[in-house]
Amino acid sequence: TLKRPGSAGLSRGVNFGNMLEGPFEGAWGLTVEEVFFDKAVEANMDHIRLPVSWTHHTGDASPYPIDPDFMDRVAWCLDQAAARGLKTILNVHHYDELNADPVGERARALAMWQQIATRFADRPEAGPGAVYFEVLNEPHGAFDADTTLWDDYLIAALGVIRQSNPTRW
Repeated sequence: TLKRPGSAGLSRGVNFGNMLEGPFEGAWGLTVEEVFFDKAVEANMDHIRLPVSWTHHTGDASPYPIDPDFMDRVAWCLDQAAARGLKTILNVHHYDELNADPVGERARALAMWQQIATRFADRPEAGPGAVYFEVLNEPHGAFDADTTLWDDYLIAALGVIRQSNPTRW
């Protein structure tokens, strides 16, 4: 169990994989359905992990806007979890471009986190309905070849996140 001072932490959770990771919702055979949140509660889960491939929904040129309809869909998922007292780990998933070229993709990646962090800054940080941020699922590729690239990116991403979410896990 991960514990945060003053919180109940995380214990039993379920991954909502293959739903928001493809080029569009349903591309990999699953869409997020309200009943999935009910099933998580029925199975005594206290949190879900929501892997999201933001890159399919983010512009390729500055200021790298995230599609507002997609952002609303992610917000709907967080709302469904919170309505049932579930915490959510929200992440950046399948960011192949960043793993291949952390320097060249840095501006886009940080712009995504700025938008994500700002949009969800009002979500609880602890307790039922809490939202936790996972900066990048399984960094690899160039990050493995030069671990200082990961250190540099993580520091920059946390700096962006901390502008609107100074204490969020």
